Amino acid sequence: MVIYLLIKNICTQTVITINPDETLDKASEKMFLYGISRLVVVKDDTPIGIITEKDITRYLTNITKPINQIKVSEVMRHPLITVSPNDTIQSAARKMLEHNISSLIIVEDSKLKGIITKFDIAKFCSTIKGKWLVKDYMTKHVISVSSFDTVFKVIDLMINNNISRVVVTDANNKPIGIITLADIVRSLPEISFTKLKSMRIPKILRPLILKSIMVSTIMSRDLIVIRENADLAEAAQLMITYGISGLPVVNSEDKLVGIITKTDLTKAVSKLE
Repeated sequence: MVIYLLIKNICTQTVITINPDETLDKASEKMFLYGISRLVVVKDDTPIGIITEKDITRYLTNITKPINQIKVSEVMRHPLITVSPNDTIQSAARKMLEHNISSLIIVEDSKLKGIITKFDIAKFCSTIKGKWLVKDYMTKHVISVSSFDTVFKVIDLMINNNISRVVVTDANNKPIGIITLADIVRSLPEISFTKLKSMRIPKILRPLILKSIMVSTIMSRDLIVIRENADLAEAAQLMITYGISGLPVVNSEDKLVGIITKTDLTKAVSKLE
Protein backbone atom coordinates (compact mmCIF):
# COMPACT_ATOMS: atom_id res chain seq x y z
CA MET A 1 0.00 0.00 0.00
CA VAL A 2 1.30 3.44 -0.94
CA ILE A 3 1.50 6.06 1.80
CA TYR A 4 0.46 9.47 0.54
CA LEU A 5 2.80 11.69 2.48
CA LEU A 6 1.94 15.38 2.58
CA ILE A 7 4.46 18.02 1.56
CA LYS A 8 4.25 19.76 4.93
CA ASN A 9 5.54 16.62 6.65
CA ILE A 10 8.85 16.44 4.77
CA CYS A 11 9.57 19.92 3.38
CA THR A 12 12.28 22.29 4.51
CA GLN A 13 10.55 25.04 6.46
CA THR A 14 13.62 27.22 6.99
CA VAL A 15 14.25 28.79 3.59
CA ILE A 16 17.47 30.62 2.73
CA THR A 17 16.58 33.80 0.85
CA ILE A 18 18.28 36.67 -0.94
CA ASN A 19 17.35 40.20 -1.92
CA PRO A 20 16.88 40.87 -5.67
CA ASP A 21 19.37 43.77 -5.50
CA GLU A 22 22.23 41.53 -4.29
CA THR A 23 24.83 40.44 -6.86
CA LEU A 24 25.64 36.99 -8.24
CA ASP A 25 28.89 36.68 -6.32
CA LYS A 26 26.94 37.15 -3.08
CA ALA A 27 24.40 34.57 -4.21
CA SER A 28 27.19 32.10 -5.01
CA GLU A 29 28.85 32.70 -1.64
CA LYS A 30 25.55 32.18 0.17
CA MET A 31 24.90 28.89 -1.63
CA PHE A 32 28.39 27.69 -0.71
CA LEU A 33 28.00 28.83 2.91
CA TYR A 34 24.76 26.91 3.41
CA GLY A 35 25.61 24.00 1.12
CA ILE A 36 22.58 24.55 -1.11
CA SER A 37 22.01 24.98 -4.83
CA ARG A 38 19.20 27.54 -4.87
CA LEU A 39 17.99 30.68 -3.12
CA VAL A 40 14.48 32.07 -2.94
CA VAL A 41 14.40 35.74 -3.92
CA VAL A 42 12.34 37.77 -1.47
CA LYS A 43 11.26 41.40 -1.55
CA ASP A 44 9.23 42.95 1.26
CA ASP A 45 8.73 39.49 2.82
CA THR A 46 7.15 38.21 -0.41
CA PRO A 47 8.78 35.49 -2.56
CA ILE A 48 9.19 36.86 -6.11
CA GLY A 49 11.65 34.48 -7.77
CA ILE A 50 14.33 31.83 -7.44
CA ILE A 51 17.99 31.66 -8.46
CA THR A 52 19.96 28.44 -8.84
CA GLU A 53 23.50 27.26 -9.55
CA LYS A 54 22.42 26.58 -13.11
CA ASP A 55 21.27 30.19 -13.55
CA ILE A 56 24.64 31.45 -12.35
CA THR A 57 26.57 29.02 -14.55
CA ARG A 58 24.91 30.42 -17.66
CA TYR A 59 26.50 33.79 -16.89
CA LEU A 60 29.98 32.45 -16.26
CA THR A 61 30.63 32.21 -20.00
CA ASN A 62 30.33 36.00 -20.24
CA ILE A 63 33.53 37.12 -18.55
CA THR A 64 33.31 40.68 -19.93
CA LYS A 65 30.93 41.45 -17.05
CA PRO A 66 32.05 40.14 -13.65
CA ILE A 67 29.40 38.43 -11.54
CA ASN A 68 29.83 41.07 -8.82
CA GLN A 69 28.22 43.51 -11.26
CA ILE A 70 25.20 41.34 -12.13
CA LYS A 71 22.14 41.66 -9.90
CA VAL A 72 20.14 38.66 -8.80
CA SER A 73 17.04 40.30 -10.29
CA GLU A 74 18.64 40.07 -13.76
CA VAL A 75 19.10 36.32 -13.50
CA MET A 76 16.33 34.99 -11.25
CA ARG A 77 13.47 32.95 -12.69
CA HIS A 78 9.91 34.11 -12.17
CA PRO A 79 7.00 33.75 -11.71
CA LEU A 80 7.43 31.07 -9.08
CA ILE A 81 5.92 27.60 -9.36
CA THR A 82 4.24 26.97 -6.02
CA VAL A 83 2.44 24.23 -4.09
CA SER A 84 0.32 24.00 -0.97
CA PRO A 85 1.57 22.41 2.27
CA ASN A 86 -1.31 19.92 2.02
CA ASP A 87 -0.42 18.63 -1.46
CA THR A 88 1.06 15.12 -1.66
CA ILE A 89 4.71 14.39 -2.43
CA GLN A 90 3.57 12.45 -5.51
CA SER A 91 1.80 15.52 -6.91
CA ALA A 92 4.88 17.62 -6.13
CA ALA A 93 7.04 15.15 -8.07
CA ARG A 94 4.72 15.38 -11.07
CA LYS A 95 4.78 19.18 -10.94
CA MET A 96 8.59 19.26 -10.88
CA LEU A 97 8.73 17.02 -13.94
CA GLU A 98 6.02 18.99 -15.73
CA HIS A 99 7.89 22.28 -15.32
CA ASN A 100 11.40 20.76 -15.55
CA ILE A 101 12.46 22.20 -12.20
CA SER A 102 14.12 20.80 -9.07
CA SER A 103 12.21 22.65 -6.36
CA LEU A 104 8.81 24.06 -5.54
CA ILE A 105 8.06 26.98 -3.27
CA ILE A 106 5.45 26.26 -0.61
CA VAL A 107 3.03 29.13 -0.18
CA GLU A 108 -0.03 29.55 2.00
CA ASP A 109 -2.06 32.76 2.04
CA SER A 110 0.65 34.37 -0.13
CA LYS A 111 3.24 33.70 2.60
CA LEU A 112 6.42 31.66 2.19
CA LYS A 113 6.03 28.46 4.21
CA GLY A 114 8.92 26.38 2.95
CA ILE A 115 10.51 24.66 -0.01
CA ILE A 116 10.40 21.10 -1.32
CA THR A 117 13.24 19.84 -3.48
CA LYS A 118 14.29 16.67 -5.24
CA PHE A 119 16.39 15.94 -2.15
CA ASP A 120 13.13 15.57 -0.23
CA ILE A 121 11.83 13.32 -3.01
CA ALA A 122 14.99 11.21 -2.66
CA LYS A 123 14.40 10.85 1.09
CA PHE A 124 10.91 9.54 0.40
CA CYS A 125 12.20 7.22 -2.34
CA SER A 126 14.79 5.73 0.03
CA THR A 127 11.96 4.34 2.18
CA ILE A 128 10.40 2.38 -0.70
CA LYS A 129 12.56 -0.75 -0.81
CA GLY A 130 12.23 -3.68 -3.15
CA LYS A 131 10.01 -1.93 -5.68
CA TRP A 132 12.44 -0.72 -8.38
CA LEU A 133 15.94 -1.48 -9.65
CA VAL A 134 18.43 1.19 -10.68
CA LYS A 135 18.46 -0.10 -14.26
CA ASP A 136 14.69 0.46 -14.50
CA TYR A 137 15.03 4.25 -14.11
CA MET A 138 18.65 5.14 -14.91
CA THR A 139 19.47 7.35 -17.88
CA LYS A 140 21.34 5.12 -20.32
CA HIS A 141 22.60 7.88 -22.60
CA VAL A 142 25.35 9.33 -20.44
CA ILE A 143 27.15 12.51 -21.43
CA SER A 144 30.78 12.11 -20.43
CA VAL A 145 34.07 13.91 -20.95
CA SER A 146 37.77 13.24 -20.59
CA SER A 147 39.83 14.80 -17.83
CA PHE A 148 41.71 16.57 -20.64
CA ASP A 149 38.59 18.34 -21.94
CA THR A 150 38.00 21.96 -21.00
CA VAL A 151 35.65 23.28 -18.35
CA PHE A 152 34.00 25.48 -20.94
CA LYS A 153 33.12 22.39 -22.95
CA VAL A 154 31.44 21.01 -19.85
CA ILE A 155 29.47 24.25 -19.38
CA ASP A 156 28.26 24.06 -22.99
CA LEU A 157 27.23 20.43 -22.53
CA MET A 158 25.33 21.24 -19.34
CA ILE A 159 23.48 24.18 -20.83
CA ASN A 160 22.66 22.48 -24.15
CA ASN A 161 21.52 19.24 -22.51
CA ASN A 162 19.93 20.77 -19.40
CA ILE A 163 22.00 18.66 -17.02
CA SER A 164 23.81 19.43 -13.78
CA ARG A 165 26.66 16.92 -13.85
CA VAL A 166 28.98 15.25 -16.33
CA VAL A 167 30.85 12.01 -15.69
CA VAL A 168 34.59 11.95 -16.39
CA THR A 169 35.79 8.68 -17.93
CA ASP A 170 39.11 7.14 -18.91
CA ALA A 171 40.05 5.56 -22.23
CA ASN A 172 38.30 2.30 -21.20
CA ASN A 173 34.99 4.03 -20.46
CA LYS A 174 35.45 3.58 -16.72
CA PRO A 175 34.34 6.51 -14.55
CA ILE A 176 37.20 8.29 -12.79
CA GLY A 177 35.47 11.44 -11.62
CA ILE A 178 32.52 13.78 -11.93
CA ILE A 179 32.13 17.50 -12.48
CA THR A 180 29.00 19.28 -11.29
CA LEU A 181 27.45 22.72 -11.42
CA ALA A 182 28.53 23.20 -7.82
CA ASP A 183 32.17 22.54 -8.77
CA ILE A 184 31.96 25.15 -11.53
CA VAL A 185 30.08 27.78 -9.55
CA ARG A 186 32.52 27.51 -6.63
CA SER A 187 35.66 27.51 -8.76
CA LEU A 188 35.25 29.55 -11.90
CA PRO A 189 34.46 32.99 -10.45
CA GLU A 190 37.87 32.99 -8.76
CA ILE A 191 39.61 31.67 -11.87
CA SER A 192 37.72 33.98 -14.22
CA PHE A 193 38.09 37.30 -12.50
CA THR A 194 40.50 37.30 -9.56
CA LYS A 195 43.25 35.15 -11.02
CA LEU A 196 43.14 36.53 -14.55
CA LYS A 197 43.10 40.10 -13.28
CA SER A 198 46.12 39.46 -11.06
CA MET A 199 47.91 37.98 -14.06
CA ARG A 200 47.27 41.26 -15.93
CA ILE A 201 45.82 39.41 -18.89
CA PRO A 202 43.94 41.78 -21.25
CA LYS A 203 40.16 41.24 -21.36
CA ILE A 204 40.24 40.38 -25.04
CA LEU A 205 42.53 37.40 -24.32
CA ARG A 206 40.74 36.10 -21.21
CA PRO A 207 38.23 33.87 -23.06
CA LEU A 208 41.15 32.06 -24.72
CA ILE A 209 42.79 31.47 -21.34
CA LEU A 210 39.57 30.20 -19.77
CA LYS A 211 39.02 27.75 -22.59
CA SER A 212 42.31 26.10 -21.69
CA ILE A 213 41.27 25.20 -18.11
CA MET A 214 41.09 21.41 -17.89
CA VAL A 215 38.33 19.35 -16.32
CA SER A 216 40.97 17.68 -14.14
CA THR A 217 41.50 21.03 -12.39
CA ILE A 218 38.12 21.09 -10.64
CA MET A 219 36.49 17.67 -11.04
CA SER A 220 35.63 15.57 -7.98
CA ARG A 221 37.76 12.44 -7.82
CA ASP A 222 36.08 10.79 -4.81
CA LEU A 223 33.58 9.02 -7.02
CA ILE A 224 30.65 7.03 -5.66
CA VAL A 225 29.11 4.57 -8.13
CA ILE A 226 26.31 2.01 -8.02
CA ARG A 227 25.62 -1.26 -9.83
CA GLU A 228 22.83 -1.39 -12.38
CA ASN A 229 21.05 -4.23 -10.52
CA ALA A 230 20.99 -2.41 -7.18
CA ASP A 231 17.76 -1.37 -5.47
CA LEU A 232 16.66 2.16 -6.38
CA ALA A 233 16.13 2.85 -2.68
CA GLU A 234 19.86 2.15 -2.15
CA ALA A 235 20.74 4.74 -4.79
CA ALA A 236 18.46 7.24 -3.06
CA GLN A 237 20.08 6.54 0.31
CA LEU A 238 23.58 7.03 -1.14
CA MET A 239 22.56 10.41 -2.54
CA ILE A 240 21.20 11.45 0.85
CA THR A 241 24.18 10.14 2.82
CA TYR A 242 26.79 11.82 0.64
CA GLY A 243 24.79 14.92 -0.30
CA ILE A 244 25.01 14.30 -4.04
CA SER A 245 22.47 14.48 -6.86
CA GLY A 246 23.61 11.70 -9.15
CA LEU A 247 25.50 8.41 -9.30
CA PRO A 248 27.33 6.87 -12.25
CA VAL A 249 25.97 3.38 -12.88
CA VAL A 250 28.44 0.61 -13.72
CA ASN A 251 28.16 -2.98 -14.86
CA SER A 252 30.02 -6.04 -13.58
CA GLU A 253 33.14 -4.89 -15.45
CA ASP A 254 33.01 -1.45 -13.78
CA LYS A 255 32.25 0.20 -17.12
CA LEU A 256 29.88 3.13 -17.32
CA VAL A 257 26.40 2.08 -18.47
CA GLY A 258 24.23 4.89 -17.16
CA ILE A 259 23.61 7.54 -14.55
CA ILE A 260 20.91 7.71 -11.91
CA THR A 261 19.89 11.14 -10.64
CA LYS A 262 17.34 12.72 -8.35
CA THR A 263 15.30 13.46 -11.45
CA ASP A 264 15.10 9.73 -12.13
CA LEU A 265 14.01 9.14 -8.53
CA THR A 266 11.38 11.84 -9.00
CA LYS A 267 10.05 10.01 -12.07
CA ALA A 268 9.64 6.85 -10.02
CA VAL A 269 7.80 8.64 -7.19
CA SER A 270 5.57 10.48 -9.65
CA LYS A 271 4.20 7.15 -10.92
CA LEU A 272 3.10 5.91 -7.50
CA GLU A 273 -0.65 5.45 -7.31
